[in-house]
Amino acid sequence: MAGNKQAWSALDRLEPDICLLNEAIVPVSSRGVWSPNGAVGRDSANRPWTAAVVSSLESSAISEARPQWRQSKRNVPFHCSRPGSWVAAKVETVVGPISSVALYGLMDELSDASVHRSLSEVSPVLDDHSYKKLVILGGDLNTGTLAHTRSPEAIDEPQCLMRSSTLRSRR
Repeated sequence: MAGNKQAWSALDRLEPDICLLNEAIVPVSSRGVWSPNGAVGRDSANRPWTAAVVSSLESSAISEARPQWRQSKRNVPFHCSRPGSWVAAKVETVVGPISSVALYGLMDELSDASVHRSLSEVSPVLDDHSYKKLVILGGDLNTGTLAHTRSPEAIDEPQCLMRSSTLRSRR
């Protein structure tokens, strides 16, 4: 998406309920959750883009998800160590609240390490009873930078697709 204005026009024409975006420079007219200051990696470089959950529906940032082990919640802060590399939002839909996570492998270190770090940080969304019922997680996982050094059996790239009409059909 970045700064491509035509991409934003195309997205608007689709009228999706929930968009999980990566490396996006989000127009100020958009609604949703993203890092307004862009992304900052472990290398301290500021990037103008961010992961974003953009939605025409009511949404709010998830900031209090907690990991749970057996019957006890852990008092571990839920935050992104590299702002803008992932965002989590609760989007209110006709089927109920959907926890939506946009995540990408920020290329501030080896991409696999970046993705693993982000997945570990967002895992409380999948564990916390307040958020785990309906979850959409997607993004650009950037795990292919070293793919040529691995055996084909070691590469497992999960693919997910949610059609924009899924929620609309339940209205």
